[in-house]
Amino acid sequence: MTTRPRALLMDLDGTLMDHAGASAHAILAVLADRDLSPTEDSVALWRALEAEHFQRYLDGELTFEEQRVARITAFLAAHGAVALSRADSLSWFEGHLARYESSWRPFDDVLPFLDAVAALPVPPLVAVVTNGHQMQQQAKLTAIGLGSMPMYASSTLGVRKPDPHLFLQVCDDLGVAPEQAWFIGDDLETDAVGSESAGLHGIWLNRAATTNRRGRPSRAASLTDIATWLQTTTAHHEPSC
Repeated sequence: MTTRPRALLMDLDGTLMDHAGASAHAILAVLADRDLSPTEDSVALWRALEAEHFQRYLDGELTFEEQRVARITAFLAAHGAVALSRADSLSWFEGHLARYESSWRPFDDVLPFLDAVAALPVPPLVAVVTNGHQMQQQAKLTAIGLGSMPMYASSTLGVRKPDPHLFLQVCDDLGVAPEQAWFIGDDLETDAVGSESAGLHGIWLNRAATTNRRGRPSRAASLTDIATWLQTTTAHHEPSC
């Protein structure tokens, strides 16, 4: 890539919205509401179950509702709750969901980053690309003040990250060539490596400063870093990172 992007594509959870923080707050509150004691592994267990069963949903093994039931049932069983009916499991999950939704917040660097992008001499197109469910992801964008931002969700596109076809489909819809687009996301493989496999410039948003021995893709500790690249990179120079 030798020029500034014509399109800036961004993941949602973990990139624009603090999903992990909201989820942790919600699940601990649910345990407290039900007089169940959390362990030091409660949050990690919930995240692992979320990853496992949401992947099963993405793979077509479970419906969106079924993955919710599977997650909450396994989580509560690990904390000593008696076996629940499907209806009870969904009721528990709704309690978690209400807490989760009330905790939706953008990361502190998101709005300043988008302001910096908008202030560029020729601002790129900005859009969200997510593997989440269309309806819920749109609600998240609205809650964090980004409801007007274009969004592409795998639930409606019929293909998901890291499949190159998803990135190519989005670029085609926006009218840009893949090499004219940057993709920013917090998942190294799904977002950064996946987008690069489609010809985009992938950027791994590595907020946790996790070690990556690869030379590519590019990585940044914050959106502030990426804003600086955009502001200081000339039209014929790629940011080094």
